[in-house]
Amino acid sequence: MKQAPIVPVGNQEGYVEVTRYVSQNLYEPVFESLVAHRRAGTVCILTQTNLEAATMVALLRKRGVECRLVQSLDSFAVADLAEMRYFCKQLDRGEQGPVYSDAEWEAAKEMTRARYQRSECMPYVMRCIAQFERISRVKYRSDFVELIRESSVEDFYEMVGTQVVVSTIHKAKGREYDDVYMLLAGERELDDSLSRCWYVGFSRAKGRLFVHTSSNALDGMPADMHNVDERDYPKPTEIVLQVSHKGVYLSHFQQYKRLILGLQSGDAIRCSSGVLSLPDGRQELGRLSSNMKAEVAMWAGQGYRLASAKVRFVVAWRPKLENGQVGDEIAVLLPDLSLAREGQVERGVAAVGV
Repeated sequence: MKQAPIVPVGNQEGYVEVTRYVSQNLYEPVFESLVAHRRAGTVCILTQTNLEAATMVALLRKRGVECRLVQSLDSFAVADLAEMRYFCKQLDRGEQGPVYSDAEWEAAKEMTRARYQRSECMPYVMRCIAQFERISRVKYRSDFVELIRESSVEDFYEMVGTQVVVSTIHKAKGREYDDVYMLLAGERELDDSLSRCWYVGFSRAKGRLFVHTSSNALDGMPADMHNVDERDYPKPTEIVLQVSHKGVYLSHFQQYKRLILGLQSGDAIRCSSGVLSLPDGRQELGRLSSNMKAEVAMWAGQGYRLASAKVRFVVAWRPKLENGQVGDEIAVLLPDLSLAREGQVERGVAAVGV
């Protein structure tokens, strides 16, 4: 644990407020706190898991609050994105020299913008390209390849001051915000690992820190105000499951490569009985893994039904073969699955099925 004293870098008085809840459902009170205390400056809501972050974003957007999601995406690099691979393919159409010319670089950018104009991933790709342009006066092929292989998508999220940033604590490391709201649900023993994690979250706040917790572990924490809220808050009306590589049968996508590469991030798809397909349900695209189907079923047992699905990422993946080699590249579709509580599913959408 840290031994050095914490010294503020500014002279302004800060503010720390801790609220402990009887309820385990903290999304609504965090939203209420945000509305009550919102002021000019940068704002971040920190959660402990990707699911909590995605669920908080769904609530904020439903209430008309502009927000941006930052999560842990450790399973692939920005080089694996279909949009980035297309950009690189356009670059490679020219001479295979060590340096990209300005003309072929700009042509590849324009072709990629035209091809993926509706993709929700294009902002990340263009920020990656812009970063390389800033740091590389001469566009060496090897330098660009290294950048996109070593970078992940979340490295290129844009932090817009007028928006609320929703982030896992892990991905907030190294960033600071004027106001920070922490959602710490669940009773967990405050061991060294959890203490370090929470410390990272606490120290992201430059001005004000609002901690919302269902644990009594922070009852003795020095703060300007301690509150106890005994209200029973409802479960969120919507849950967003962001499916990773582990949530799909990867090799099953092999036979649908052409169809999958025709899709873009944000496109609506259908999910029924664990099968991903085009919106009309006539053409299969892939399948959820047994574990992901079990997770959807678990939420169904809590009163949630699958309301909609969309493409989140289309990424490249290569299977490892028994001889130690890697197989041919496969285009993998990673979806977002939106689950709504019973009674919240809109008419005409409930037929999506689980």
